[in-house]
Amino acid sequence: MRAQPGELLGYGRSNRKTGEKEVVFEAGLGVAPATLEWFRHVLSEPQYTILCMTGAEPWSAFTVELANRGYDLATFRFSIRLTSAPAAPTKQLRRIQTRPGLLNARWARDPVDGTPDLCSSWQRPCSRADLNLLFALMSTPFFSREDLALRRFNAPTVRQTLEREGFDIRTFRFSVRKPATASGEQPGE
Repeated sequence: MRAQPGELLGYGRSNRKTGEKEVVFEAGLGVAPATLEWFRHVLSEPQYTILCMTGAEPWSAFTVELANRGYDLATFRFSIRLTSAPAAPTKQLRRIQTRPGLLNARWARDPVDGTPDLCSSWQRPCSRADLNLLFALMSTPFFSREDLALRRFNAPTVRQTLEREGFDIRTFRFSVRKPATASGEQPGE
């Protein structure tokens, strides 16, 4: 897989030599290298929240947490495009579809009132807690250790940072699959 011009892309794959699942990050032409490094850090490094001021441990990395919850990282896909990137053919905005074992999010019609918004869906063996993990990633401010040491509490959320860097939230796509076990139980239970 290769990032298209103006695209910030994270995708999973199986390492051919070791068989381990890994997440690869790429930036298309026009995306700043610092933005790619920030993106990699947000998804694959432990995250500090405001609760770390009270002695709480940092969150584990988003991709590590997905793997701990039984998701197949080889199916991981996260992409968003710059506002100035070449536009994809326009499609009719529909409601987001749910499929068994798939946690996904994208710009779609809200199922309650029909307005366009960043929507997500899941179906067993995924759970609402997994959906909350994705929601927390996009809406929780994350801090560096230096921010917490200097008591700077105005960190933006991931969504705000993406929009500030010139990304169009309407092009956001996320999906990852959680395989069901043979006995029907969720992995890790």
